[in-house]
Amino acid sequence: MLTLPVGDVSDTATGSLQLVGADKSKVRLFFKSGDTWTYVTAGTGVTAAELRAGLELGVDGHHLQRVKQALVVDGSRQNPNQRKFTSEFPKEVRKAGITKPTYKFKDDSDIWPQDFVEPGYVSIPGPGGKPRVLHVMIRSAQMDRKAGKQVFEMRGPGVGVAQVNEGTNDQINSTGNLETTPPYTHNGKSYPAAGSSPAGTGPGCSRTRSFSRPRARRTADGDSARG
Repeated sequence: MLTLPVGDVSDTATGSLQLVGADKSKVRLFFKSGDTWTYVTAGTGVTAAELRAGLELGVDGHHLQRVKQALVVDGSRQNPNQRKFTSEFPKEVRKAGITKPTYKFKDDSDIWPQDFVEPGYVSIPGPGGKPRVLHVMIRSAQMDRKAGKQVFEMRGPGVGVAQVNEGTNDQINSTGNLETTPPYTHNGKSYPAAGSSPAGTGPGCSRTRSFSRPRARRTADGDSARG
């Protein structure tokens, strides 16, 4: 996020940065000075030269959607650390109050499920205008990433799977670079259309960017939905 330059400040001028609003505890603010990003605290100051040039800020927000199920890659004999993690992870998930059993991917050649699958949504208007929502597991747009094929095994009642039939195992196409938003209401205003936010712009953008455009999609039970 960029601010407009302030050209008429004196050489002795200084500035400060702060978050305001009821949800400020759920947001982190960062300030770029030169090539360095700094986490903004009450003591973070801004110089006159920086005010004149305009500021480059970074915002890290946290949603309040409750986790329903955790995903993990099953351990293997070749990777004792992953085997230990997989054994202990479900216990910690239950301690956090998540009752649905942890889903375990069996292909242990790729231990990064965050990068080959992203939970998403499609929605259609239902009775009384209330949206009907289907969960869609989005496979990363990396057709040569073998682990991604496992995502199709997650299909079932209320859960579909989608993929972009292009893209290579390039980091920009990992679903760690894709975030999705469910239908929600904020300050009395309804946002019924689920959405997605892929990384990158121009020729270097993620191939999953096509999911940010509304389109008809096929659900797990054969009905069509629009996301």
